[in-house]
Amino acid sequence: MDQRLANLAAAAADRHGVFTTKIAQQLGISDRLRLEWLEMGRIERLGVHTFRFAGAPITWKMGLASALGNLRPAAVIAGRSAAVLHKLDGFGCGPVEVWAPRSYRNRASAAVTKVSGRPLLIRDAITIDGIRCVTAERLIVDSLLFRFAKAEVHNAIDSAIRMRLVNEKRLYQRIVDDLPSNAPHRQQLIGAVVDSGGESTLERRFLALIRRAGLPRPQLRCIYLAGTRTLARVDAEFANGLIVELAGHGTHSTRVQRQRDAQRHTELTLLDKRVITFTYDDVYGRPGWVLDILRAAGAAEAA
Repeated sequence: MDQRLANLAAAAADRHGVFTTKIAQQLGISDRLRLEWLEMGRIERLGVHTFRFAGAPITWKMGLASALGNLRPAAVIAGRSAAVLHKLDGFGCGPVEVWAPRSYRNRASAAVTKVSGRPLLIRDAITIDGIRCVTAERLIVDSLLFRFAKAEVHNAIDSAIRMRLVNEKRLYQRIVDDLPSNAPHRQQLIGAVVDSGGESTLERRFLALIRRAGLPRPQLRCIYLAGTRTLARVDAEFANGLIVELAGHGTHSTRVQRQRDAQRHTELTLLDKRVITFTYDDVYGRPGWVLDILRAAGAAEAA
C-alpha cells in the first residue's frame, strides 16, 4: 500500500473519516494523484473540499467534519447540531447546522449555514470530540438565528443551566448586550431565560408547567428569617403569598425531616402564608391536577 495513502487514512481517522484537499496536500499528495485515487474508487467525494475513503461508514459526525472542511476556516458547528454535541435535552441528530461570518454568505455548502455580522469571540468556540462548535452560551444567543421553536429554546436554556454549561445571570446579560434592542427575537430570549433557573429537574419541570399554562412565574428559593434564624427556605412563592413546596424522591422521609417540615409549615402559616406541597409524582404524573390546585389557590391572579 502506498505510504501516502496510509498516512491519509490515518489523518482521516482522526477526523471522523474525513480529509480535505489541504490535508492531502500537506501529506505530499498532489491534486493529480488525488484525482487518480478518486477515479479508481479508492476515495469518494463528500463536498467541494472534502473526501472519505470508499467503504467507510457514513456517520452524522462525518457530516459535521465534512461541513467544516468545506467551509473552512472560520465556520463552526452551531444550532441544533451544536446542541447535540453538548448533549442538551430534546435534540437529535438532523441536518448539519453551521455558523459562519457574513463574508461566507456566497459559499456553497450542503449544511444549513447561517451567517452573522456579530463576530465569534474566542470564548464562543469549543472543541467537542474533535469538532469545533459554538459554546452553549453562544448557541442560545444565536438560537433564533437558526429558527429554534419556542420549546427548543427552553430545552436548550434549561438543560444548559442544569448541566452548568451556562451561568443564568451571565447568559441574560449576554443577550441584553449582544442583541439590538429592536431585534424581534431579543425579548423572546430574555423571557425564556427568565422562565428558566430551577435548581433541580423537578423545579424546572414545575416552571415549564407553569409557563405552558400561562400562570405567572413565582419567585424561587425565598428565604424567611426570624432575626438571625432561618425560618424557612421555600421552593416557590406566588405574589399573593401562596407558597409551593416541591418534594422529590428520597426527601422528607425521616421523623426529624417530617418534624422540620411541619415546623416550617406552621411558622409560615403564622406569617399569613398558604403552603401547598406537590410531589415528584404529582408534577410528572398528573400535571393537570397540579394546575387545577394552583388555579383554585389563586395562582392565576397572583400577577
